[in-house]
Amino acid sequence: ILNLDNYDPMGITKAISGPTYMRVLPTEKHRMLRAMIACVMDLRQKRDNQADPWEHLRESQLLLDMGLTEEAATKTLEGIAMAEKVEDLFVELQLREQLRAIYKLLPRFDNFEMITENEYRLETVIQKVANLTRYAIISDNIGDYQKKYRVSDDRSVRSAMDALMADPQMTGLHKATSLPAQIRYTNTKAFYFNFIRETDKAKEEFYNCLSLWESNEDRIAYLPHFYRQAIANLIGLLIRSGETDEVSELLNRMEQLPITGRRASMLAFCDVELQYQYYYMNTGQLQKVIDREMGLNNGIRNFGKLMIESKELTLLYNLGIVHLILKNDTVAKDLFTRIRDKGNLHSRIDIQGLSRIFRLFLLLEEDKDDRFHYYLRSYKRTFRKGIPFYKMESVIYDWLKKHCRDFHSVERHHVLMELHAQLAEFETQRLVGAEELRLWILSRATQRPILSLMKTN
Repeated sequence: ILNLDNYDPMGITKAISGPTYMRVLPTEKHRMLRAMIACVMDLRQKRDNQADPWEHLRESQLLLDMGLTEEAATKTLEGIAMAEKVEDLFVELQLREQLRAIYKLLPRFDNFEMITENEYRLETVIQKVANLTRYAIISDNIGDYQKKYRVSDDRSVRSAMDALMADPQMTGLHKATSLPAQIRYTNTKAFYFNFIRETDKAKEEFYNCLSLWESNEDRIAYLPHFYRQAIANLIGLLIRSGETDEVSELLNRMEQLPITGRRASMLAFCDVELQYQYYYMNTGQLQKVIDREMGLNNGIRNFGKLMIESKELTLLYNLGIVHLILKNDTVAKDLFTRIRDKGNLHSRIDIQGLSRIFRLFLLLEEDKDDRFHYYLRSYKRTFRKGIPFYKMESVIYDWLKKHCRDFHSVERHHVLMELHAQLAEFETQRLVGAEELRLWILSRATQRPILSLMKTN
């Protein structure tokens, strides 16, 4: 600090050695703090990571707390310019409110025009935030319905979602007054059309959402995770529709996005790895999923507790299913056990239940009655705890209690085909895991590999 150009080392020497100690020391302390802040800000400007308007807000507040009003105003204006560039309305709102408070501390006559302009823009941002918030509420409610009733044909669920889509804000894109609101609008419509199985309309809206993102490259650099999610949504729909020609290019686009920081790396790892799993699993390239297993396990281990529960469970479950299809039953059972051993998490209850089911079937096939019946009773206790589960789990649990003894008897084919018929009904509802379970049961009933059944079923 003593070597900084704007700091006088003689000042502090005089302050501590002369008779004016009590008068000069506070001034020198103030100058020293300003020099330190200038140094820190200079270092931050030299960092390679994407500039963050939220950081400008925090720095502005720090300067204001220190009584450096003019410096706080400068930092706030820089943050506002950055927020406008990336179109982050929420931070822009707080920065403009901060600027309004700062202007009150400065001579009003000298800043009259700037005060008036900021007040006008503040009111405009407030209106845009209110508009965006409405779209966020609609989007969140649609998402909640999809998570809770993803396999429901209940008319009341459809009516509730239709009521949300009938909101005046959802009557046209022109109702969205900002880019973030427009992205919310198109994304919400895409998920709604996907839920009601209008695939072509859903795909059109996902493409629209992607185009809106790509209209502002600065926003992509600022929020790469959300842009990756927009790409992932489109990839998922294309894969389910059997239109995989564009998927490779989209996957490359996801991988090429810049990553800064540990959390950003974790999010990128989850997003990219899941999409590669879906792509390879739905195009019959199962060995490529196995080839990425070491990298997947390294990623889970490296990110540890930072990992998002739902993503980790999904990655492990998909890998377990691939090993199951390739007849690596021991490895598959270990993966399902890893999911089970994580405890009663609140994320992906469906995957947790499926993992317990597959593990029970694999234990039953091993014909080790003591272990199977122990975990079957444990599964019964799980139900008693009131943990949410899908109807399919209850059907399979009842079947296991009733027919577990027949699994290795002459009645094997008959009882397995009985369960196969019940699972086919759940599969028509697009219930997660129903297809894999049905094929596994059919494979055991007919003594045919799952891979060959996948080609004919």
